[in-house]
Amino acid sequence: MAFPNAVDYKTSCFEHPELTKIHGEQTFETLKVVEDELKANAQSVYSPLGGGQHGHLGLVIEPFQYTTVSRVPFVVPPAPGAFTILPNEQPHVAQARLAQHEANIQIFREVTGVKKVLIQQIVQAVDSAYLKPLRNSMTNTLEHNNVYDILAYLFQNHGHISPQKLKEYEDQVREMQYDPGTPVDNVFTAVDNLALIAYRAGASYSTAQKNNITYVILNRTGLFQSALQKWLQTPLPTRTWEAFKVHFRTAHNLMKVTTDGTLRDSKFYQANLVQQVVDGVQHLLLQNDDDQAPPVMPVLSQVPSAPIMHSANAVQGLADVLLALLSQMMQMQNMMFEMQKQLKNASGAPAPPPGPDPGPTPSNRSRRTRYYCWTHGWCFHAGKLCRAKANGHKDEATKENKMNGSTKGCT
Repeated sequence: MAFPNAVDYKTSCFEHPELTKIHGEQTFETLKVVEDELKANAQSVYSPLGGGQHGHLGLVIEPFQYTTVSRVPFVVPPAPGAFTILPNEQPHVAQARLAQHEANIQIFREVTGVKKVLIQQIVQAVDSAYLKPLRNSMTNTLEHNNVYDILAYLFQNHGHISPQKLKEYEDQVREMQYDPGTPVDNVFTAVDNLALIAYRAGASYSTAQKNNITYVILNRTGLFQSALQKWLQTPLPTRTWEAFKVHFRTAHNLMKVTTDGTLRDSKFYQANLVQQVVDGVQHLLLQNDDDQAPPVMPVLSQVPSAPIMHSANAVQGLADVLLALLSQMMQMQNMMFEMQKQLKNASGAPAPPPGPDPGPTPSNRSRRTRYYCWTHGWCFHAGKLCRAKANGHKDEATKENKMNGSTKGCT
């Protein structure tokens, strides 16, 4: 069998031909970037080892970590050595063994070649002084080290994580607000990264801890209740991290198929709904700085009516309450406007001209926010909300750029 020439893995296969350079001493964050790039590069070259699904990832992560992604261990084969024909061996048996021997040589050369290039990338990314203790005193090379051993040394000696920093990472993951409209693997990746950070900090997360953290994040969405209940009914020995991920990937896919695709019943969606209602109230309060006309109900064009009318959870209930209060506020203000108009008509006093800005009462004048209006100057409503605009009124005018508008109150 003729073996092919050496492959240039960096340019033909690697996702990151050049690793991110670390200048000076490493930190956890800079080493994590390099480690992630090495993982991507290792997986970009196929290998039948370790189940055949993750390329040469087993060169970069430690054996116990590899068991979290594959049931088949990644075992680097030894050098096959020379092929010899056994005494009295049948020709067809010898031929079969020779073919297997040549395949083993090919696998060994590929693993060795990928490992060598990965180590070369580390040498180019990390200042030489930090790798010197790892070099062989006789050959001055690093090839006798595993890639994951080099990374472990660098993390242990230069990428320290304090308990406080680890707590911050954990809090960020625990408080994660997962959007069910995105892949559920986003949650799994965040938890896996947290477990790796904990390992680098000298701590560890059990399978049960990872499951529990992810359980809480998914439960917060309000969409996985059935899948969560079914998970709790599974036997404890079968609750592996891999089984957890498969279970909720399936649940997420079924949810996308059986819903309208918008996931509007989720608490994530309804939180946005509540925010839109609050924004509407704020818009109303700003709008009513001009008291010359009855208030107009702000239009929440992106808020669908069905979730408002039919959702039964607490967040939706809050949205309903806010909308009800908003409606009552509008009715009361309309009634007050009509009463004021009737009182003026009954007294025979002429109605004020439509143009001037009445402004606030003296008692609350100092506490109210002023805005610039092209027609009225420095007053108590924004120009774009003015209800008595003069001809040529410009909504975009500001106090700094009046665009030939009114200078009243601006000095």
